[in-house]
Amino acid sequence: TTIELSEAVTWAAGSEIVISTTSYELHETEKRTIASISGTTITLTEALEFEHLSTEATISDGTKFQMRSEVGLLTRNVRIVGNDYAEIADEQFGGRVLVGAFEQDDVEYVGFARFSNVEFAVAGQDGWYDNFDPRYALAFMDTGDSVDADGAANAEE
Repeated sequence: TTIELSEAVTWAAGSEIVISTTSYELHETEKRTIASISGTTITLTEALEFEHLSTEATISDGTKFQMRSEVGLLTRNVRIVGNDYAEIADEQFGGRVLVGAFEQDDVEYVGFARFSNVEFAVAGQDGWYDNFDPRYALAFMDTGDSVDADGAANAEE
């Protein structure tokens, strides 16, 4: 019921994590809940069902490479959750966040948003494919060029 990470993390007990497969079977990717963390050792609330290997190999020129599972945090600080209802499987009409621009009284207002550590659930709206109104879980419309900070915290605007 424990896994060893290559570096320490700041995750909390009770958080949900994902452990990727190390085989060719995608269904061997597993979700588990953290019971406790001590240094680089995570204790899980229940045992893993599948084997997740970790090894280091050296090729003939002396180059070493590591082969192991990826472990990711699924629990997020902010959750944006659409309304779940009986017909959602048929209608596929979930919540969405729209950041856009509009003009009122000759003043143009341009939206701005930066998202980090956010989970979207029951979100997005299937069947709407118009460029002028995309129905993604998160859509930026007419806000100009965007900057990809590549996940960097506190990146320049």
